Amino acid sequence: MMQISKSSSLRVKQTPINQLFITCLILHISNNIATKLL
Repeated sequence: MMQISKSSSLRVKQTPINQLFITCLILHISNNIATKLL
């Protein structure tokens, strides 16, 4: 029971970081595309 709650809380903590990483990655890729077009 304790093990499950620990892993789920860890997952909740990691999710915003993953979201931020994905957002930065998308911004970086779109920035590269914009630079090539210009």
